[in-house]
Amino acid sequence: FILALHPSIPGVMASQDGDVTMVDAAGADEPAPARDNNQDANANGQDSAPAGQPPSIVTAATEEERFALELEFVSSLANPAYLHHLAMHGYFDDESFVMFLEYLLYWTKPPYCQHVQYPHALAFLELLQTSAFRAAIKNGNVKQACQQQQFASWTFLRDNAARAAYGLGETTTEVATPGE
Repeated sequence: FILALHPSIPGVMASQDGDVTMVDAAGADEPAPARDNNQDANANGQDSAPAGQPPSIVTAATEEERFALELEFVSSLANPAYLHHLAMHGYFDDESFVMFLEYLLYWTKPPYCQHVQYPHALAFLELLQTSAFRAAIKNGNVKQACQQQQFASWTFLRDNAARAAYGLGETTTEVATPGE
């Protein structure tokens, strides 16, 4: 479902007659679950997308479905490996995808941000607004550095939560580095 949010993300495609097809990374098609949709079909029931272009993406979704889809996508941005994957496959070079990321910034503000489970997702969403970060995340070393910083942050939060929960004294401001 998540991949139906933006036309430049491969995965879920729909023809104009409403047939939905899921495409995996290898390009193999499998029919998606049937869905009732009242979109107009063209006369012969074939997709009318121009040659060499994918069919239109499913856009008919209820507010609840759209909320869930966008939340899932925003949450996935907390994964530096996924960001690296998107960068390596040229998604950040697509102007419409960059505009989609800009649109998603409303998730960084209340009341939407309270639904995001991974705060790093919001930080990365803000970083993705800059062309410098979008270019940098293509570098495997930058991806690795982001993962290490996440680990250090999680360790810091975990350690301080344990100290506070068990009354083991003051919380610390020292951040552990991976491997310590």
